[in-house]
Amino acid sequence: MKENRILWIGEAVFVILIILGSIIIAVRNMIRGQVAHPMASLIILSGVVLFCIAKISVIKSNGLFTRGTKNMSQAMANLYRIGYWMMFVGFLLAFV
Repeated sequence: MKENRILWIGEAVFVILIILGSIIIAVRNMIRGQVAHPMASLIILSGVVLFCIAKISVIKSNGLFTRGTKNMSQAMANLYRIGYWMMFVGFLLAFV
């Protein structure tokens, strides 16, 4: 083991603390009714649209209940992932 490498448990704790901190700040801002960057809602909406386009393409061909990108073409899987990231980034910009 290298001396300057962080253990996986340390990385996990660090990520969990960042996520919990972001959630706490976001919930506090939502309760107060403060939105740091209101235009970030456009990023969230764009992400939702991309996500829905990808999901609808799978639902039309494989049925109502699908999970993940397993049944998607590569292009639709990329839209799905980009949509999720845009929703996440928009949420962080809007509320944190």
